[in-house]
Amino acid sequence: MPISSSSADSGRFPLEIRQVPGRGRGFFATRDVARGQVVLKAAPLTWSITNGWMKNTCLWCFKHDDRRAHAVRAADVAVAAAASTPKNKGCSQPARFKGVFCSEDCKQRAICAFGGPSGWRCFAALMDGIEGALRAQSSSSRRKTKIKTRLDSKEATQATARAGAQDGGALCLDKLASLLGKPKDGFLNGDTMAAAAIATVDSDAAAAIATADSDADADFDPDDASDDQLASWIDLVWDEIVGGSVFFDAEVEDSHVELGRLVATELCIHDAALALTPEEQAADTDAVAASSHGDRDVAPAEFLAPVKANETDAFRAWLRQDQADAVAEKSSSSASAPATIAPVRVPLTPTAAQIAQSRWGKAFAAAAASYALLAQAWKAAGAHLQADQLPTLSHRRFREVLYREKANSFGIWDPQPPWKPLSADNSGGSNSSLLGAADSLGQQEKECVGFAIYPTAVYFNHSCAPNVAKVRVGRALYFVSSRDVGGGEELLVSYGSVSEPVAERRSRLREHFFFDCTCERCIAEASLSLSLSSSVAAPS
Repeated sequence: MPISSSSADSGRFPLEIRQVPGRGRGFFATRDVARGQVVLKAAPLTWSITNGWMKNTCLWCFKHDDRRAHAVRAADVAVAAAASTPKNKGCSQPARFKGVFCSEDCKQRAICAFGGPSGWRCFAALMDGIEGALRAQSSSSRRKTKIKTRLDSKEATQATARAGAQDGGALCLDKLASLLGKPKDGFLNGDTMAAAAIATVDSDAAAAIATADSDADADFDPDDASDDQLASWIDLVWDEIVGGSVFFDAEVEDSHVELGRLVATELCIHDAALALTPEEQAADTDAVAASSHGDRDVAPAEFLAPVKANETDAFRAWLRQDQADAVAEKSSSSASAPATIAPVRVPLTPTAAQIAQSRWGKAFAAAAASYALLAQAWKAAGAHLQADQLPTLSHRRFREVLYREKANSFGIWDPQPPWKPLSADNSGGSNSSLLGAADSLGQQEKECVGFAIYPTAVYFNHSCAPNVAKVRVGRALYFVSSRDVGGGEELLVSYGSVSEPVAERRSRLREHFFFDCTCERCIAEASLSLSLSSSVAAPS
């Protein structure tokens, strides 16, 4: 079927989507394409700037300056938006959001994309809530560290006391009892009772899991389940995660924050689009059609749904990697025959305790931590906004975005090319300017300042010998043919660097994109590597 990324896109670009055996869907050239031709121009639907570059990268056009921060603060925009919305007057205003714009024009475009001042203020309040939750978590971590330090110190002192007592050092025990304010006679007994209590709790938890796992009919192998069956089971897991706050106290990492921002951005933009009246929707469509080439700054929200959600693939990939790690760990500790690990089986009706304490449950830890961060942000934003101003947050909506980002997002890399395309579209002829940009950028050291989902571009499959190059110009991603492509040939890009040896490339692709690369280049290089290894191993 032809690609249609906007009302004006039908026939604009020389490509269409077709089914690819064993690889889902892909882009194919509808006619001969000359080297240097733009085969697709895509707009982002949602995006997130990395933590380290929030003050240096424009939230709208992604302009990056690594030497100084941009001047227009997003928090100031939110204050102005609140002042212009009567029902929000008197509310305390978020001010911790570190996002910036490079110009007033970018600021106004962003406000429009979020449905106006009220929609922008909702977005800013959620971003501020994420910052607040992050700071609270950091403060809590510092308190926990101090407590742990004191406990470790106390434990060390207790250990010294025991050693001293065993050696006849009664004086050491007297000093310890005095230090801790405990009677000397009850000190060691009390410590033994605490250890016994902890052992009892651990034993009870282990027994609960063992009981659930003892019934052979109550568990299954995820690799034996269909995608639909596994997806339904994962829904049950998430019900337990949210209901039992499993992994909600995990330490928040930068990746959790960045994913949280990306999900919150999409939910805000999606709700802003739904809030448009039919008249406003018609006006928006007319404005796009009347623009120079029918371009959009933000991809329509409904374009996200057809993008494949990789949740089941991600879970199976995590299990495979965990199995491989377990085999390697067992093999390294044993000099006997190669280690083998039994296939993973998971309970049909998982409980919060099983998820928290099993190895397979850790597959959900990072996503659960990101969701917990968002839940805190939603709660904090509720102090500034009325409930109906916030998008609905549920683990299902969260996962709809999160697992479409997995293996489908594009990095926002800087520097971007200093050239501009010879024309805004130029789908009918060669664009040596953009192709020169792609060639030169491949030789430069680049910085990833964020990532975004470009829903109309997700149908480019990977090859380690691609025939299409990616070039970012502002918010837009241009896809330019890097060689002549025949009609009916698949259009392919590279997922990241392809300069590594074949084994390293395949390992990275398997880890991040959940597939084993079998492109022509990989097959040829793997065969050559195997032949060289065989010749070296053969006796002379």
